[in-house]
Amino acid sequence: MSLLQLDDLRVSYRAENGLVHAVNGVSLTLDAGQKIGIVGESGSGKSTLAMAIPNLLPGSGQSEVAGNIWFDGKNLAELDEAAMRRRRGRDIAVVFQDPLASLNPVLTIGEQVAEAIRAHRSVSWPAAKQEAAHWLAEVGLADARNALRRYPHELSGGMRQRVMIAAAIALAPRLVIADEPTTALDLTTQAQVLDLLERLVEQHGAALILITHDFGVIGEMVDEVMVMYAGEVVDRAPTAELFARQRHPYTRALMHAMPSEARLGDDLDTLPGAPPDMSNPPEACAFAPRCDRRTGRCERTKPLLHEVSADGHMVACHHPYGGATP
Repeated sequence: MSLLQLDDLRVSYRAENGLVHAVNGVSLTLDAGQKIGIVGESGSGKSTLAMAIPNLLPGSGQSEVAGNIWFDGKNLAELDEAAMRRRRGRDIAVVFQDPLASLNPVLTIGEQVAEAIRAHRSVSWPAAKQEAAHWLAEVGLADARNALRRYPHELSGGMRQRVMIAAAIALAPRLVIADEPTTALDLTTQAQVLDLLERLVEQHGAALILITHDFGVIGEMVDEVMVMYAGEVVDRAPTAELFARQRHPYTRALMHAMPSEARLGDDLDTLPGAPPDMSNPPEACAFAPRCDRRTGRCERTKPLLHEVSADGHMVACHHPYGGATP
């Protein structure tokens, strides 16, 4: 049995002009210890997909979720809020992209990490703070006991992100969701944070969902890559296969827009146009207006995700590079 299974997951947001269809029919499976990366432009549905799993989407009728989210054999979509709260942190942990916004500015670091531990374990505050100090040291914070008494604004961005990782890992979750965990960090700190996250996830045997715009990070961190566009999965493949052969035109365009040493000084390729308005999603191929391989078929019919190679590369495209059309 897979640790995580999404079946036809759909998420919509309520807006003034109606529903915005952010995620449209995503299905995936993730096994214990497996690491998958999700890439795509801003607005492609990556973060919405990730936040739907632990039910962290806006409430009060602001969002609608359909489909099934199976975790360890239980359908999370059927759990009430109290049962879901017991799952968050203990079984499913999230590392957000903006730790300053995620940490409480009026509580010390020690109080916040200890609070996460006490929410799921019957331990005293002194014992929880002692454990918090252990995890702060584990993530590389110098003088962890002194860090317990500090407030988020007293730490650098990299230190705050380490605190977020400490809080996430402290309860040994089985699934870690990292949503752009290195946003706004310098390159050296980015590398340190990613190395730390990878080491801790592997040590504890947790599965990882990593959301990022950076294919360089993807190439180093995950076993499999899922490319999203307009709320749908358009490309999915083992990491080595995706880097060796970009079958989908959108994936190829994204990778060609990346800077590299080989193209130092050259102008970067750009992708013309813009993603579609998801309050009125297209019925045919969503990428067709921006694709130089489009034909009349692309403008009339939505392509289905299908396998194009023996090593499990799947694309939703009528005219993939180097692969037979369905």
